[in-house]
Parts: sequence; C-alpha cells; structure tokens
Amino acid sequence: MSDNIPHEIVREILERLPVKTLGVCLCVCKSWHALITSASFITNHFSKTHKNDINKGRRFLFKHYDLNDKVRFSLHLDNDSFEKVRDLEFPLKRYYPGFRMVGYCNGVLCLSNIRVSSNFFLWNPSVQQKCVSLPPHPVSTSPGYHSHAVGFGFDSLSSNFKVVMLSFGGQSSAIQANVCSLSTNSWNDISARAIPYKVINCRNSVFVNGAIHWIASSGKIKRRNEIKWGRDADSILMFDVSHDSMRCSIKCVFQNFGSESTV
Repeated sequence: MSDNIPHEIVREILERLPVKTLGVCLCVCKSWHALITSASFITNHFSKTHKNDINKGRRFLFKHYDLNDKVRFSLHLDNDSFEKVRDLEFPLKRYYPGFRMVGYCNGVLCLSNIRVSSNFFLWNPSVQQKCVSLPPHPVSTSPGYHSHAVGFGFDSLSSNFKVVMLSFGGQSSAIQANVCSLSTNSWNDISARAIPYKVINCRNSVFVNGAIHWIASSGKIKRRNEIKWGRDADSILMFDVSHDSMRCSIKCVFQNFGSESTV
C-alpha cells in the first residue's frame, strides 16, 4: 500500500508518530526500517516531538539493579511521576560492564567498549533498535600517541552523527584527529595540528552548539599522574563537527573536584 504513496508523504507521517508506534513500524518492511534508523529521520523526529510537547518528548534512560544483582535499563518520561515508558533490552550484553557512554545527542547514545577503545556503537533506546556498529578506529595504537580523547556529536549541516577521536602525546605537540561519520561508515583522518593543549579528562566530553568540548591544559604534561587540577586545568578544547576544525580559545579557572570532573 505504501508503494502508492509518495515517499515524502510517508516520511512526513512517520516523523509525527509517537515513539511507541514508531517502534512497531520498524517491522513493517526493510525500507521503513532503513528510513526510521537513518540519522536524518532521527533528528527530524526528535525535533518535531520536542516542538509538539517538550515534556513528552524528553526521556530518561535509567540504569538500575534487580534483586539478583542483574543490571536493568528502562526508559522514563520527564515528568513529576517519572512514569516508565518501557523496559529496555541492553544491546551490548556481551560487553557489560566493560562499556562506557561516549556521548548523547538527538536521542542517540554513543557507546564504547572500554577494553577495546576503538569499538563504537550507536543506540537509539526510544525505538529499541539494535546498536549500529561503527568500523573500528584504525589508529587507536598509533606510535608516539599515548592518550586518546573521544567525543560524539551531530553535524547539523549534513544531518549526520559523528564520532571524534583525538590522539596526542609523545614529543610532538600536534593533535591527531580522526572522524567517523555514520553516513559514510568510515574514518577520515584530519590533518594533525600543532596545538599546545592536551585533554585532561579523556573520558568526559559534552556536545554543545555544534561542537564537542573537553577540559584541557595549556601546560606541558608528560604523564597522566602528573596532573593537578588547580594548576593544569585552564582551558576548554573544542571540535566543530560540521567543519571538522579544532580550536582552544576559552580560558577557565577550575576547582579541584577530582579526576572525574567534566565540562
């Protein structure tokens, strides 16, 4: 029946459906599944959901443990009752607890395997789809680079999700940047730049206004255990995901809140 309806109209209808109904539509046909799981559709649906009712559009992903000490995940509404929408089947059971969340934007989570930091997965818990596995990072063990900072963001110009890995260390002051785009499913090497900054907390980043942000230091740090927050954390390093460019121009004063401090 959908073959008789223009693709643009089908897309417009699907983008306005509630999340629960959308999850059912994933099983209708392969073309609908490909459409609903695409980066541009996720973004448009997320935007329209928020526009109609910002409170109904927001969700909390809640992790807890049952009486048998097994980890459970559930999705809840952002309201006073914290109403549960559904229980979720965590798609990376074989990695748990060896995984971490790299970042979140537009309803999509980026996850990474802690033991193999080059493996990344994208998961949209709202529609309970399986994780999308990105190709392994090709230079996670580049000679001379002992530290890696990872971030996740959305390119609004191309409607595309991106994972960014910065590599730095050794004698060089250059930061090597590699970007993986969901649309191309491949890594792109961004020319290394001699930027006199190093990311202090590589595990924590935040995506704001089209850029991924990390806490950084403008001083010379040879080893991770030499870091002192009150002395070394003085800047914020930014990576623009739309233009694949780095800059570090924000000078800040940080209090010593420990090694897990974030932006």
